[in-house]
Amino acid sequence: MVDLNMDRKNRLEKSLAETSFKVIHLFNTIDSTNLFARDVAKTSATNALIVADNQTNGRGRFDRKWVSSMDSSILMSLLIHPEVLEADKMHFAVNLVAVSAIEVINDLFSLDIGLKWPNDIIAKRGTKLVDGTIIRRDLKLGGLLGEFGIKNGTTQVEWIVIGIGINLLPPQLSGLFRTVNNVESNIGNRLSKSAGYPGTNQPDDAPRGIGVADSAIGAVEMKEIGSVSAERTLEGDANELKNAIALSSLTNEDISKDELIIEIIKKFDFYQDILLNEHDFAGISKLFRSHLHTLNHEIAAYLDNGEVIEGKAIDISNEGNLLVETEVCIKELLTGDIVHLYTDPTR
Repeated sequence: MVDLNMDRKNRLEKSLAETSFKVIHLFNTIDSTNLFARDVAKTSATNALIVADNQTNGRGRFDRKWVSSMDSSILMSLLIHPEVLEADKMHFAVNLVAVSAIEVINDLFSLDIGLKWPNDIIAKRGTKLVDGTIIRRDLKLGGLLGEFGIKNGTTQVEWIVIGIGINLLPPQLSGLFRTVNNVESNIGNRLSKSAGYPGTNQPDDAPRGIGVADSAIGAVEMKEIGSVSAERTLEGDANELKNAIALSSLTNEDISKDELIIEIIKKFDFYQDILLNEHDFAGISKLFRSHLHTLNHEIAAYLDNGEVIEGKAIDISNEGNLLVETEVCIKELLTGDIVHLYTDPTR
């Protein structure tokens, strides 16, 4: 694998020079930005950004296959090195990347996208698409995957890798990005596109869980990120309902992939001070909660042990756990496949 397009890489580095992400690796095609970031973490203590236009081995929890079309998505991983952070707090870093992406997209395009717990980026039910269609269920715009390494003999994080994928274009239009990404005027200019992305099926959603393996590598938010996914219906069929959408279906504004990348990194660089220096976990949970569309929804939670819990999502704890009011009690969920339940999901 060889970094491509030095001009583009230099422009990204210049734009991010005031952030903590001064090292950038840029690829046309790579197996996985997260895998590459993990390799970098073994030999470098410097924050880094890894960006690719295509992945051949994108993955989620339980080695689920993740698929995207060339140039159709933002595919990037952030590598950070906290000085002092317990492993059971690392999911807050994933939360802050998700919040950063949502706030940038909403600000740039005057949208109201939100989060489905724990870390799906969604277009909300009732959103009007550029073709006039009103969507009748939440549609997945992106997602995240986080991994970490542990300092030897401790419970503290040595490094964190947060991968994020955001659908920008329908697959049939993805080639447009190749032209724009290779011209000098890319940053600051925007790419015109058309709308209407129905999505394709792929098993989706995995729990937010923290684990430390023998290799001192843990995983959290093992989500399948990107442009293909599916969601359970009320009957529990995991493959019936298509739920992916592209940003081009949500806005008439032109899109610049690199502009979005730059602004998301700048936003996260600002927010990470709350995590790494202030350790204000309650503040992060409050920020995360403000974008969480799952709250006040009737949900079904599919747990690792096979149990299914149905109820109303009423809040999250200061640790980021989901509080669900069932018929008999309030349950606090650390992990789970969450499905927003509607009585009319197809109308």
